Amino acid sequence: MRNQLKQPEQQFQLITPICRRDSWCRALILVGIALNWLGAAPSARSTCEQGCDSNYYNSFLGEFALYQDTGSNNTAVGAYALTYGCIGSFNTAVGFEALYMNQLGEYNTALGSLALDSNTSGYDNTATGYGALFSNADGYDNTAIGAFALYYNTASNNTATGDGALDHNTSGQNNTATGMQALFGTLERSTGSNNTATGYESLFSYTSGNYNTAAGVQSLYKDTSGGSNTATGYVALYFNSTGNFNTATGRGALYKNTASNNTAMGYQSLNLNTGGHDSAAFGMRSLQNNTTGYSNTALGPYALQTNTTGYSNIAVGTLAGYNLTTGSNNIDIGIGDHPHRDRRQSDEYPDCRHLQRAGVRPERGGWFRRTIRNEHLLGAL
Repeated sequence: MRNQLKQPEQQFQLITPICRRDSWCRALILVGIALNWLGAAPSARSTCEQGCDSNYYNSFLGEFALYQDTGSNNTAVGAYALTYGCIGSFNTAVGFEALYMNQLGEYNTALGSLALDSNTSGYDNTATGYGALFSNADGYDNTAIGAFALYYNTASNNTATGDGALDHNTSGQNNTATGMQALFGTLERSTGSNNTATGYESLFSYTSGNYNTAAGVQSLYKDTSGGSNTATGYVALYFNSTGNFNTATGRGALYKNTASNNTAMGYQSLNLNTGGHDSAAFGMRSLQNNTTGYSNTALGPYALQTNTTGYSNIAVGTLAGYNLTTGSNNIDIGIGDHPHRDRRQSDEYPDCRHLQRAGVRPERGGWFRRTIRNEHLLGAL
């Protein structure tokens, strides 16, 4: 009679050995519910090809993923990922056609559709982003992070971080680009090597230039074949295309430069220089208006600011040589005066009259009342 009084659940436990313990019973019920749900909802079931090879430690998920692979320790997730895997090993491909053509390459990581799509024998490459390192066939030790980064690359030892960074590089090596379209390149055949670009569109137009360093938005933007240049600051050395051995530090420094062997440090220093060479400007807007003048040295804010074509001038001090425009072979040392300030001559500055008697005119040499004594001594030497 006791058995007849038991509840249905208790009776089920008695007649079902596996359910003699409550935990086992609950597990069995949950499994049944799950199987019933899957059967009722066929759309929830995976229709992708999937599998693993316990002998070679390969895993795949996706149509034709690892389709012809005979290598080992490969992981492919996505349709046509590592389709032609052949004997390559230790590769990871996630995304549509990631590492699609890989045959012999090893230790590659591709994350994103078409990442490392054309790689065949390249090794130790990392591509993250749509089309990153797309054309790389046998290049090695490359890192591309961002859509189309190193898209046309076929070389080695390049690092690109940012959308389109080093996009058109083909055979250039040892390049580093950080920023959207940094070292973007042109004509799908950029070959320059050993360049470093940091900032949006820095070294954007490069094709064959080598040993350039650009840090700042659109710095060295127009550089194509110029080499051994260093630009630090917004649009520094912006128009430099073929000039070599230039150094620009500061916003707009050497902005229009196309010549070589110039050094500019300071906001808009040597800003308008085009053909002038072998000049050095240190200080805000020093030698700002220089165009073709060469072998000039300006040290101090606004020093030789209005010089355009004068050459072989030396100015040391704030506003030193400010009014010198086309004169050459001048030396100015000391703090000068802005032309809009009062430049009256008085007994306080008696040396000014001595200079005039000696045939030296301030309007030609750009010498002002605060610098007279120093310049007079230099002239006497």
